[in-house]
Amino acid sequence: MRRISYDPLKIKMVKMNIKVKDLINNANISKSSYYKIKNNENVSTNTLEKICNYLNCEISEVVECVDDKYEK
Repeated sequence: MRRISYDPLKIKMVKMNIKVKDLINNANISKSSYYKIKNNENVSTNTLEKICNYLNCEISEVVECVDDKYEK
């Protein structure tokens, strides 16, 4: 089984020296949406679009689909 991972976004934020509060405020996303991202939970495509517009990047640069290592 595969799952969504936002690790590429987290890496991109570090490389671009973007803090969480900056992402929330400048991309105009809610704190709860960021909390979901932090925990690799589902967020709307609208939220991802806002993030991509703020970072001026493609969606593949902020999200990826990975194998679930906890699958039994």
